[in-house]
Amino acid sequence: MVKKQLRGKKTDTDEVVNIKEKPSSSSYSRRAFLAGIGGAAALSAIGLPPITFLNRAEATEDEIGSLNAKQRRNKAYKVRHEAALYQKNLPLPKHPDNGEEKDYPYLANFSKGLPHNNFGEVDHDAYQSLLDALSVGNDASFERIPLGGIRPLRNPQAGLAFDLEGPDSHHLKIRPAPRIDSPENSGEMAELYWMALARDVNFTEYDNDPLIADACTDMSGFSDFLGPKQNGFVAPATIFRGNTIGDQNGPYVVFERKHPKAKWNKAKQVEIGNEER
Repeated sequence: MVKKQLRGKKTDTDEVVNIKEKPSSSSYSRRAFLAGIGGAAALSAIGLPPITFLNRAEATEDEIGSLNAKQRRNKAYKVRHEAALYQKNLPLPKHPDNGEEKDYPYLANFSKGLPHNNFGEVDHDAYQSLLDALSVGNDASFERIPLGGIRPLRNPQAGLAFDLEGPDSHHLKIRPAPRIDSPENSGEMAELYWMALARDVNFTEYDNDPLIADACTDMSGFSDFLGPKQNGFVAPATIFRGNTIGDQNGPYVVFERKHPKAKWNKAKQVEIGNEER
């Protein structure tokens, strides 16, 4: 086996290659080809697409901007580190609950997918195993949660994940959900039931549809319904809308860039051939 004693890096073929001295065109092509195959195979083995690496002399000409690759890398680290420190040093919010776990155990809390009796009441031991898993947080504890069927829980550990952009999810706060015994919760449930009943009513017919009129009258009678209103009453123009900025502006569906062959499909409440925003 022949070895060329040059400054450089030893390859898989025991041939020493000087990466600082320009090889002949034929040997360079052969080595580049073999190196590319080896790198692609390694990346494919771990499920990643192949990446082409260029040495500094080749890459310098193609760099765009005031920073070279190393400077950009260091700057990116500095920016991300400073952003992480900023988020970390924000005041920690409190996370109060609505007290239902204590006042109505097993009744007013999440229990989907767990075993239930004929009255729809969750199995107490199964529910406790869910609470235990949430407290421990490891995979094995979630695997031990009894299920009411063959369908597994959907991403029950989502709240344990960490975000790499913006503040951590636990660094944000949200007000406690309405209690099951509160007038606000009753108003929300009524709105959901009316949404289901009115699902086939075209948005453009809300002003004159009798079902929408009945929904507005009923929801206006709830003492603590917090949805948008007109002059103190739920109206066809506000029903089923939210309270965030812009929710009450314009029609329910906005279409743009009309297509000459567009036609209305009432059942789906969209214009076929149009691009919906």
